[in-house]
Amino acid sequence: MPKPFGENLPSITDALYAYARKRVQSEDDICDLIQDTLTDYIAQAAQLREAASELGYLTGILRNKIFELYRKQSREFAMGSEAIESILESKISGASAHTTNDDTTARLTADEVTRQIFTCVRRLKQPYFQAFVLREVEELPTDEICKIMAITVTNLNVILHRARRQLQLMLKSEGIENAE
Repeated sequence: MPKPFGENLPSITDALYAYARKRVQSEDDICDLIQDTLTDYIAQAAQLREAASELGYLTGILRNKIFELYRKQSREFAMGSEAIESILESKISGASAHTTNDDTTARLTADEVTRQIFTCVRRLKQPYFQAFVLREVEELPTDEICKIMAITVTNLNVILHRARRQLQLMLKSEGIENAE
Protein backbone atom coordinates (compact mmCIF):
# COMPACT_ATOMS: atom_id res chain seq x y z
CA MET A 1 0.00 0.00 0.00
CA PRO A 2 1.43 3.42 -0.91
CA LYS A 3 2.11 5.88 1.86
CA PRO A 4 -0.57 8.62 1.64
CA PHE A 5 0.82 11.87 0.24
CA GLY A 6 4.44 11.51 1.34
CA GLU A 7 6.27 14.77 0.71
CA ASN A 8 3.86 15.71 -2.08
CA LEU A 9 1.11 17.14 0.13
CA PRO A 10 1.75 20.82 -0.78
CA SER A 11 1.73 20.11 -4.52
CA ILE A 12 -1.31 17.84 -4.18
CA THR A 13 -3.30 20.44 -2.26
CA ASP A 14 -2.28 23.11 -4.80
CA ALA A 15 -3.53 20.93 -7.67
CA LEU A 16 -6.79 20.16 -5.85
CA TYR A 17 -7.25 23.85 -5.07
CA ALA A 18 -6.75 24.79 -8.72
CA TYR A 19 -9.29 22.15 -9.78
CA ALA A 20 -11.87 23.27 -7.20
CA ARG A 21 -11.30 27.00 -7.83
CA LYS A 22 -12.59 26.64 -11.38
CA ARG A 23 -15.73 24.91 -10.18
CA VAL A 24 -16.67 26.42 -6.81
CA GLN A 25 -17.20 30.08 -5.96
CA SER A 26 -16.73 30.18 -2.19
CA GLU A 27 -13.22 29.98 -0.75
CA ASP A 28 -14.66 28.42 2.42
CA ASP A 29 -16.38 25.71 0.38
CA ILE A 30 -13.14 25.04 -1.52
CA CYS A 31 -11.18 24.57 1.71
CA ASP A 32 -13.89 22.33 3.17
CA LEU A 33 -14.03 20.23 0.00
CA ILE A 34 -10.27 19.73 -0.07
CA GLN A 35 -10.22 18.80 3.60
CA ASP A 36 -13.07 16.31 3.11
CA THR A 37 -11.31 14.89 0.06
CA LEU A 38 -8.06 14.32 1.92
CA THR A 39 -9.92 12.82 4.89
CA ASP A 40 -11.85 10.42 2.64
CA TYR A 41 -8.65 9.48 0.83
CA ILE A 42 -6.89 8.60 4.06
CA ALA A 43 -9.89 6.50 5.09
CA GLN A 44 -9.89 4.75 1.68
CA ALA A 45 -6.11 4.56 1.10
CA ALA A 46 -6.19 0.76 1.18
CA GLN A 47 -8.38 0.77 -1.95
CA LEU A 48 -5.81 2.68 -4.00
CA ARG A 49 -3.84 0.31 -6.20
CA GLU A 50 -0.10 0.74 -6.59
CA ALA A 51 -0.46 1.63 -10.28
CA ALA A 52 -3.17 4.24 -9.79
CA SER A 53 -2.34 7.93 -9.77
CA GLU A 54 -2.72 9.39 -6.31
CA LEU A 55 -3.65 12.82 -7.68
CA GLY A 56 -6.08 11.30 -10.15
CA TYR A 57 -7.77 9.35 -7.37
CA LEU A 58 -7.96 12.47 -5.18
CA THR A 59 -9.35 14.53 -8.07
CA GLY A 60 -12.08 11.94 -8.57
CA ILE A 61 -13.04 12.17 -4.91
CA LEU A 62 -13.01 15.98 -5.08
CA ARG A 63 -15.14 15.96 -8.23
CA ASN A 64 -17.78 13.86 -6.48
CA LYS A 65 -17.64 16.17 -3.44
CA ILE A 66 -18.22 19.18 -5.71
CA PHE A 67 -21.25 17.48 -7.26
CA GLU A 68 -22.58 16.74 -3.75
CA LEU A 69 -22.15 20.44 -2.92
CA TYR A 70 -24.07 21.40 -6.07
CA ARG A 71 -26.89 19.04 -5.12
CA LYS A 72 -27.04 20.48 -1.62
CA GLN A 73 -27.02 24.05 -2.90
CA SER A 74 -29.71 23.35 -5.48
CA ARG A 75 -31.96 21.95 -2.75
CA GLU A 76 -31.32 25.02 -0.56
CA PHE A 77 -31.57 27.54 -3.37
CA ALA A 78 -35.05 28.78 -4.19
CA MET A 79 -35.05 31.91 -6.32
CA GLY A 80 -38.32 33.29 -7.63
CA SER A 81 -38.75 34.61 -11.14
CA GLU A 82 -39.03 38.20 -9.83
CA ALA A 83 -35.57 37.94 -8.24
CA ILE A 84 -34.13 36.52 -11.46
CA GLU A 85 -35.63 39.36 -13.47
CA SER A 86 -34.23 41.97 -11.05
CA ILE A 87 -30.74 40.45 -11.39
CA LEU A 88 -31.01 40.52 -15.18
CA GLU A 89 -32.26 44.12 -15.11
CA SER A 90 -29.40 45.22 -12.85
CA LYS A 91 -26.87 43.56 -15.20
CA ILE A 92 -28.45 45.22 -18.23
CA SER A 93 -28.51 48.67 -16.62
CA GLY A 94 -24.95 48.21 -15.32
CA ALA A 95 -23.73 47.19 -18.75
CA SER A 96 -25.41 50.11 -20.51
CA ALA A 97 -24.16 52.63 -17.93
CA HIS A 98 -20.55 51.47 -18.40
CA THR A 99 -19.05 52.97 -21.54
CA THR A 100 -16.15 51.36 -23.33
CA ASN A 101 -13.93 52.60 -26.08
CA ASP A 102 -13.06 50.56 -29.15
CA ASP A 103 -9.34 50.46 -28.34
CA THR A 104 -9.91 48.61 -25.06
CA THR A 105 -10.37 45.20 -26.65
CA ALA A 106 -7.42 45.72 -28.98
CA ARG A 107 -5.11 46.45 -26.05
CA LEU A 108 -6.09 43.40 -24.04
CA THR A 109 -3.82 40.42 -24.26
CA ALA A 110 -5.20 36.91 -24.46
CA ASP A 111 -4.25 36.33 -20.81
CA GLU A 112 -6.12 39.43 -19.68
CA VAL A 113 -9.21 38.39 -21.63
CA THR A 114 -9.05 34.90 -20.14
CA ARG A 115 -8.68 36.37 -16.66
CA GLN A 116 -11.67 38.67 -17.22
CA ILE A 117 -13.79 35.81 -18.52
CA PHE A 118 -12.88 33.67 -15.51
CA THR A 119 -13.71 36.55 -13.14
CA CYS A 120 -17.07 37.11 -14.82
CA VAL A 121 -17.95 33.41 -14.69
CA ARG A 122 -17.20 33.37 -10.96
CA ARG A 123 -19.56 36.33 -10.48
CA LEU A 124 -22.52 34.44 -11.95
CA LYS A 125 -25.28 33.83 -9.42
CA GLN A 126 -26.35 30.37 -8.30
CA PRO A 127 -27.62 28.20 -10.05
CA TYR A 128 -26.24 29.85 -13.21
CA PHE A 129 -22.66 29.29 -12.11
CA GLN A 130 -23.28 25.61 -11.37
CA ALA A 131 -25.06 24.90 -14.63
CA PHE A 132 -22.43 26.78 -16.65
CA VAL A 133 -19.53 24.95 -14.98
CA LEU A 134 -21.16 21.54 -15.32
CA ARG A 135 -21.88 22.15 -19.03
CA GLU A 136 -18.83 24.11 -20.20
CA VAL A 137 -16.04 23.04 -17.83
CA GLU A 138 -17.05 19.51 -16.89
CA GLU A 139 -18.75 18.95 -20.29
CA LEU A 140 -21.39 16.73 -18.72
CA PRO A 141 -24.42 15.58 -20.71
CA THR A 142 -27.77 17.25 -20.08
CA ASP A 143 -29.34 14.32 -18.23
CA GLU A 144 -26.44 14.10 -15.76
CA ILE A 145 -26.54 17.86 -15.08
CA CYS A 146 -30.29 17.65 -14.49
CA LYS A 147 -29.77 14.79 -12.05
CA ILE A 148 -27.03 16.66 -10.15
CA MET A 149 -29.02 19.89 -9.94
CA ALA A 150 -32.40 18.15 -9.50
CA ILE A 151 -34.05 20.13 -12.31
CA THR A 152 -35.82 19.40 -15.60
CA VAL A 153 -34.20 19.64 -19.03
CA THR A 154 -36.34 22.68 -19.86
CA ASN A 155 -35.29 24.40 -16.64
CA LEU A 156 -31.62 23.62 -17.38
CA ASN A 157 -31.92 25.14 -20.86
CA VAL A 158 -33.45 28.31 -19.39
CA ILE A 159 -30.74 28.52 -16.72
CA LEU A 160 -27.96 28.05 -19.28
CA HIS A 161 -29.49 30.66 -21.58
CA ARG A 162 -29.71 33.17 -18.73
CA ALA A 163 -26.19 32.32 -17.56
CA ARG A 164 -24.78 32.94 -21.02
CA ARG A 165 -26.74 36.18 -21.31
CA GLN A 166 -25.49 37.42 -17.92
CA LEU A 167 -21.95 36.43 -18.82
CA GLN A 168 -22.23 38.25 -22.15
CA LEU A 169 -23.44 41.42 -20.39
CA MET A 170 -20.69 41.24 -17.79
CA LEU A 171 -18.02 40.77 -20.45
CA LYS A 172 -19.34 43.72 -22.44
CA SER A 173 -19.26 45.84 -19.28
CA GLU A 174 -15.61 44.80 -18.85
CA GLY A 175 -14.76 46.11 -22.29
CA ILE A 176 -14.88 42.91 -24.30
CA GLU A 177 -17.16 43.99 -27.11
CA ASN A 178 -17.32 40.74 -29.08
CA ALA A 179 -18.66 38.68 -26.16
CA GLU A 180 -20.81 36.19 -28.05
